[in-house]
Amino acid sequence: MGKKGSKSSIFSSCFTHDKNYLITGNLRNINVIDLHAQKQIACIKDIHDSKFLNQSSQDWHSWKDNFYTLAITSDDKYVISPGANKSLQIISLKTKEIEHIWKDVHKGTNITALLLFYKDKYLASAATDHSIKIFDIETKQIVHKFEEVFDRK
Repeated sequence: MGKKGSKSSIFSSCFTHDKNYLITGNLRNINVIDLHAQKQIACIKDIHDSKFLNQSSQDWHSWKDNFYTLAITSDDKYVISPGANKSLQIISLKTKEIEHIWKDVHKGTNITALLLFYKDKYLASAATDHSIKIFDIETKQIVHKFEEVFDRK
């Protein structure tokens, strides 16, 4: 690919299931790269910006630690991404818009893992607060919480 890209570090990435695209995320944007054409075809700008969550400070240092993972639905239509203030968001790859935001999902700073399962009906998220939350994607509800999953000893 060799072309000069964003100077911002990439914190997470995933491939679409058809293996045609690479989705990457940095502190502010989600980028869609066409692997066959070897070029970026979309940049969803400021997707993790605090403006989506009414955060008073525009200082990215206040929320930069939240974005270390991505998940993509099996039909390649949606990306699930952590966002500002311990949130999770569903982003449409077609419209490049946020479809839904779950606010204040975890108490810890970092959402470290996302997993879609049971035919994309459920989403599991894990964080540094030692918790795992299970979401129903269709109803947008948290259906189960595992708090203090790991003993800190």
